[in-house]
Amino acid sequence: MITKKVLGYWQNKTDYFKKVKRDLRQKKDRFRKKVIYDNDSTDNSSGTGKKTSESQSIEINQPISLYDLPPIWVEVHHNTNKLIQEIIEIKRQITELSNKRIRKQFNDNNNLDQQINDLATKAAKKLRECEQNLKQIDLLAASQKEEENEQKIRENVKRSLAYQIQELTVDLRRQQKALYDTLKKYDNVGQVGQKYQQNQASLQLENSMQQDLLDMYENIAKERDEEINKLIDTINELSSIFQQLGNLIIDQGTVLDRIDFNVQDTKKNTQQATKHLRKVVEYQESPLAKKCIQLLIISIIIFTFILALRYKS
Repeated sequence: MITKKVLGYWQNKTDYFKKVKRDLRQKKDRFRKKVIYDNDSTDNSSGTGKKTSESQSIEINQPISLYDLPPIWVEVHHNTNKLIQEIIEIKRQITELSNKRIRKQFNDNNNLDQQINDLATKAAKKLRECEQNLKQIDLLAASQKEEENEQKIRENVKRSLAYQIQELTVDLRRQQKALYDTLKKYDNVGQVGQKYQQNQASLQLENSMQQDLLDMYENIAKERDEEINKLIDTINELSSIFQQLGNLIIDQGTVLDRIDFNVQDTKKNTQQATKHLRKVVEYQESPLAKKCIQLLIISIIIFTFILALRYKS
């Protein structure tokens, strides 16, 4: 058995809105009574009482800001839920009448057959109204600007209603077929068979609704497939990007290794150069080297003096 599903967020908003309206109406009635009482009490006084009552009535009639209202299609959803509950009740009545009809095999059952036929026709009519309400939800949503969350809520609500309508249609067909098969076993088809065929013809009109539902489900499946394909393409692009990043990281690692090797080599060469410079400084500052230099300078001076005397003589 299909139960009525609560809409959730919008259902709470609607109930809250109705509660606010009821509270405001009660407040208005209370204030109006108070104004009338004030007018009666100040009837014999000056005109100040009239001004006070007029100012109070003006304050009452001032616009009061309310919370944001739910979308327009929520009312259509409530009406559709009511229709679904009525169809469920009709289905229950058909079940009771069918059981009663099966028990009465040898009596005049034209009245029962007519009642079953009327209830089946009424249920088919209400199913068509539910289908029109589903289309009206889309039309009302198209006339408004709705956010992405509201659109998802509307699609979920529409799918839920479509599923309930489809289940009710199948149950009604199954119910009438079971009644027809049971009566056929007792060789008492008669007018019930004809009325069953009429009901089948009326229910065949619902095939278009089911076809529309199937088309809607196919469109939803296609949209999901497209979204999945987009996700796959995005994942592939991310994979290629990560591969390129991996290659760049490897290249950067080799460059860093080379830089590290060059830095270590430079460090060794710098240490050796420091050692050589220290040796040079030691050689320059040693006294033996200074004495050798002094001897060389003195010998150069002596030999220069000897050469000068030789050429002069």
